[in-house]
Amino acid sequence: MAQQRDFWETVWSESPDDASSNFGYGLICDFDSETLRDKVVVDVGCGNFTYSRIPEIASRFYGVDVSHTALIDGKEYLERGHLVQASAFALPLASRLVDFAVSVEVLPLLGVDYVDALREMARVSVEGILFTVNHVEAISRRSAESRDLTYGKLFKGEMIDVVALAEADVGVVIRELGLSIDTLVVFTRDEVMNYGVPWHQRQSYSNGDLKEAMYVKAVHHKV
Repeated sequence: MAQQRDFWETVWSESPDDASSNFGYGLICDFDSETLRDKVVVDVGCGNFTYSRIPEIASRFYGVDVSHTALIDGKEYLERGHLVQASAFALPLASRLVDFAVSVEVLPLLGVDYVDALREMARVSVEGILFTVNHVEAISRRSAESRDLTYGKLFKGEMIDVVALAEADVGVVIRELGLSIDTLVVFTRDEVMNYGVPWHQRQSYSNGDLKEAMYVKAVHHKV
């Protein structure tokens, strides 16, 4: 955890704007804001809440991040909730404590053990998990160096290696966790890059029609 923590402390201290993104949290607003309303929610890798409305709509909120700097920065914007500095691989929460566990644009950055983070999210949740993840199609055009994982691929990055999956990988991982897919939406590179941008200002990007990211909602089986 120390190496991971030190890396993200540097990122949040030197380039907080680069560490925040409106895409994933925007998707939650678009797809599942009512799902999370008045629920108990943990945001794994919550950062500083720049774009998140989850603390506002949840009945009780837990924010977990490995970076102390991000949590301190976000605390001034958080009117209610609990913030905890911890690793996504070992959430300091009791099993079935929250209704939903959420992770926005974090799992691809967790490396080869990203499934362990999903497993932790499944453990602490009663109803299900929501997350975003990179799609292998677009990132394979930008990074030539990669290696196969049990599920997905790990691509070599300039600062940090990145995990990317295909739809089939998501399905297998979710089944392994004992959950079922409720929602799986694929977005192209153009859709990701233009998310939240007014129509008249939108651009076409290189390889913009390739699959770039996925939004996933997976639910526990009802007993």
